Amino acid sequence: MEELKNIMEDLVIDALGKAMDSRKDVCRCQQCRIDIIAYALNRLHPKYVTTDVGSIYTVIEQTKSEYQLEVKRKIEEAIDAIDENPRHQLETKLLYGEDQAFRILLEKIFSDRGLDCRQYQEKCLKRRIAVRMRARKVRSYAEYLRILLSDPTEYAEFFNTLTINVSEFFRNPETFEAFRNLVLKPLIRKKKGVNAHTIKIWSAGCAGGEEPYSIAMLIKEELEAESWRFSTTIYATDIDKEILEHAQHAVYERRSIEKISKTLLLKYFDRPDEITYKLKKEIKDIVRLQYHNLISDRPPGKIDVIFCRNVMIYFNRELQDKLYKRFYSVLNPGGFLITGKVEMLPIEGQKFFKRVSARERIYQRAR
Repeated sequence: MEELKNIMEDLVIDALGKAMDSRKDVCRCQQCRIDIIAYALNRLHPKYVTTDVGSIYTVIEQTKSEYQLEVKRKIEEAIDAIDENPRHQLETKLLYGEDQAFRILLEKIFSDRGLDCRQYQEKCLKRRIAVRMRARKVRSYAEYLRILLSDPTEYAEFFNTLTINVSEFFRNPETFEAFRNLVLKPLIRKKKGVNAHTIKIWSAGCAGGEEPYSIAMLIKEELEAESWRFSTTIYATDIDKEILEHAQHAVYERRSIEKISKTLLLKYFDRPDEITYKLKKEIKDIVRLQYHNLISDRPPGKIDVIFCRNVMIYFNRELQDKLYKRFYSVLNPGGFLITGKVEMLPIEGQKFFKRVSARERIYQRAR
């Protein structure tokens, strides 16, 4: 039985796909796609053909050639029209108001990137979001939500604003204390029990080196009283070559070392001048700094403990799941993973890791 098909629908859908490839300002939510297509089709004359005509593909190509420019113009017109008053934005504003729009924004961030914004003080969080809203010239949380929907690259800018000025030694001291008691001490006992002499740790996304050097100091302190000799290697990787060079120099200002105890400061740092602190060679030698792309590069071999704090939030859920699987495969049996305190292990990740400390985001390789 013959059926009629409006082939303009195919042309409109194809034109919208091309527009989305070339424009960053197009909202990619399903509702806006439907509204843009409907707007364009209502302003184009339909062209029907029967679906069992053998030359239907020839007809489509002829129609595409004839109406291509008109369809493109209508799609651009539709995008601009829907962009001015997207239905999801109006519904958010009318149904919920700004307070509820703020909650929906936080839920979207958590859903997309696993960042639990509840860990931040609300006033501080709103100030940081306001910075990005001003930068993007929007005035409401609903409008900023639309930007995240249409331009995922905004997440990186938002996270950079949210985590500004947080690179320091022993950041979150309670996490390092938990690492010492819940991870390092059991790991040392296990190694001695199987006559093993190596400890390998990976600091993924090491930035200026504060994290891996903090780990190195803590391990060195813990092993000083041990008669058992260990060879310790900390792989410190990052995608930023400039910041890795800074880490290699290992010279820091006071704001970076404020959480280091006076004992460790005197023991492991020199003072080249009145304002800087230079890490001593005995700690630097434990750490291997290297360029590494978490997504595309191979991990640095088998590992006992992975630190990957406040890095996953920069990736979407699909990439996060991929990386958690990779971490699982890299860790030795019973190995540990430590993530950022604002990061939540997704459901997929829970298949591979069991919780050691929910508060400090410490997990152990399952099975």
